[in-house]
Amino acid sequence: MSEIRVDLITEKTADGGVTIKSTGTGDNKPTLLTLQTSEADIAANDVLGKIQFQAPDEGTGTDAILVSAAIQARSEGDFAADANATAIDFMVGASEAAATKMSLSSTGVLTAVELDISGNVDVDGTTNLDVVDIDGAVNMATTALVTGVLTTTATTVFNGGFTSNDGCVITTADNTDSLTLISTDADANVGPILRLYRNSASPADNDVLGRIAFHGLDDNNQEEDLVKIEAIFSDVSNGSEDGSLNIDTKLAGTLRSRIEMLPTETVFNEDSIDLDFRVESNGNANMFIVNGGNNLVGIGADPDLGAGLHIKIADSGATATAHGDELVIEDGTSGANVGISILCNANGEGRINFGDSDDNDIGGIYYEHDGDRMEFVVNNASQFTISGSTSVTTLAIVDDEIASGGETAPDVGTGGLTLNQGSSDNKILTAKSSDVAHGMTSIAETDTYAYMQKGSGDAGGLQLDALAEGTDAFTMHAYQTTTNTAKSTSADAAIMFKARKKSSASAGSLSDANANIMAIADHNTRRFLFDIEGDFHADSSSTTFDTYEDAQLVRAYDLSHGKGVINSQFDKYVQYQHEDLADAGLVGREDDGTPNHFINVTGFQRLHNGAIWQQYEKHQRLAKAVYELAKVAVGEDKANEILEQNEIKLLN
Repeated sequence: MSEIRVDLITEKTADGGVTIKSTGTGDNKPTLLTLQTSEADIAANDVLGKIQFQAPDEGTGTDAILVSAAIQARSEGDFAADANATAIDFMVGASEAAATKMSLSSTGVLTAVELDISGNVDVDGTTNLDVVDIDGAVNMATTALVTGVLTTTATTVFNGGFTSNDGCVITTADNTDSLTLISTDADANVGPILRLYRNSASPADNDVLGRIAFHGLDDNNQEEDLVKIEAIFSDVSNGSEDGSLNIDTKLAGTLRSRIEMLPTETVFNEDSIDLDFRVESNGNANMFIVNGGNNLVGIGADPDLGAGLHIKIADSGATATAHGDELVIEDGTSGANVGISILCNANGEGRINFGDSDDNDIGGIYYEHDGDRMEFVVNNASQFTISGSTSVTTLAIVDDEIASGGETAPDVGTGGLTLNQGSSDNKILTAKSSDVAHGMTSIAETDTYAYMQKGSGDAGGLQLDALAEGTDAFTMHAYQTTTNTAKSTSADAAIMFKARKKSSASAGSLSDANANIMAIADHNTRRFLFDIEGDFHADSSSTTFDTYEDAQLVRAYDLSHGKGVINSQFDKYVQYQHEDLADAGLVGREDDGTPNHFINVTGFQRLHNGAIWQQYEKHQRLAKAVYELAKVAVGEDKANEILEQNEIKLLN
């Protein structure tokens, strides 16, 4: 090896180069250039030697003639008998005097302002490269293959992306973000995207596609899996694929299902533990809650009543009956109204339906808004309907009494009915039948066979009307278990009619002489009257049966029924029979025309009157004949005396 010790070597050639060549030809005889310093005390950062690169003759001057690059040996600390730590600095300039941009420390650590590697970096993980610690940014435009551990203390940028063939661990010692995905794409499409892809060679139903697990240390320094989010390929059939997503959390030391989003349903609390599901609104912490312990669903508050849904505004202190606790609505606020609103279109119908396994709407309560009509349905048939065009209460139950027309104080007893028609003069109660069609529609509808209304629009009273297609329009039946045979002013009977007259705030006897108690009329003509004296008055068109011997007609009736009749020697002279009585209208006839013993009371009264008058006339004629005989026999004066003595007066 050759050694040259000079202070200055200047060699100028046309090529502008200096060549140093070793003359040694043996093995391991390299050319050696040694830069030595004569400094006797080397301290930290002292430069031991330096090679500079410069173009001092550059015509543009300024930055161009500065030292543009250099390599120097720099002490890393004070030199001693056991220390000579030295670093190599690589200095370059851009528009400046050359400055250090990369250093290689005495321990082999390469420090650079920026490291741009255009090719592959292959770290085999040898003894001195098991760990690569990069304090600055690493920009890898292509593939970086790290078979050991790659440690970065600053941001690592992969312009071409990276692929890891094994598990990766990102560790931070503080609360900074461990992993951030950023997309700078400015269009409307999705980004950034985190994709978990299971590339299975043999996919099968219920494969777990991916899992995000949250782990932590408990107070015994044991690692615990506390939360698990798991995606499942439920059905891998092409064209009909199904996916599921499950979320589990650890409760009391065991992972429990919280949410399962399955192909056919979304399930909360699949493990059936004592766990509530609660939805909070802006002003209510329990707007919706599923109480897992009570097996109840609540709206407005934590449910504590019933066996299903409990809608609660405030506690009332009441309990729900087991016979109707599937839905409980509660508001214990003082004076609060609690209810359910069924709302629909103005031409719609609100319904509450009742059904069973045989019929899903066998009963119901319907409200028809178009006609303002409420209908109660039982056994698929409308049993009760309420409708009206006024705001007056149609029907009300006051205590244990029923009232209509807005009546609030019905004057009936328990179970009684009060019908209040206000100022209306129409019928207050009607009876109908589809079997009836009497045709008297100016009086009532053709299928109405009876009705009740006020007797007078202003004065009141009761009018009962019956309508029939046939002959029997009004029938009254009285049934009794005990009869009364007395004939007195206090006697009772199966049917009783009582008439009374107002007396102050009450009523008593009619009192007025000849006051009528009851009348029977043909249309508007009274035919029979019963008065307070007990007299019965009939409207009769005749007083005698002029074509008959009245007394013989009376005797003919007695003889026709034969009940309690005393035989008379004159009966053989009675010229009339039962048929004659029927012809005279004194007795009735059966449907076949046969005379019966149904007597015409007023006819007999007229007959009796006629018989008496006929007898009176005959008596007068007989008296006149005897008088004429007396005048012939004893003279007129004596005959008159005889009449006077016997108080006989001749009509003439």
